[in-house]
Amino acid sequence: ADGKPPAAPDGRKFLVQIGAYSNVQSARNMSDKAAQAGLRPYQETVKTAQGDWIRVRVGPFPTRQDAERAQQDLKRAGARSMLVLPVEQMLA
Repeated sequence: ADGKPPAAPDGRKFLVQIGAYSNVQSARNMSDKAAQAGLRPYQETVKTAQGDWIRVRVGPFPTRQDAERAQQDLKRAGARSMLVLPVEQMLA
């Protein structure tokens, strides 16, 4: 994973975050769960005062409904998740 989500065709993005982990193996395990659910996870590393954290996300999805559908797939696979919008979209 290169740490960047693929671009949505119309520029809108709905992302689903599965979690943020300080442990590489935990992030990998969650990525594997997402892949088993038929989704394409990606990881991005975020530097914080507490050290590096690895976000595991899927998306972007062109509609909120598509993102919510992915959340249901993740739930069936045993993974909790939350819908997020990228910072650049929240500031627009």
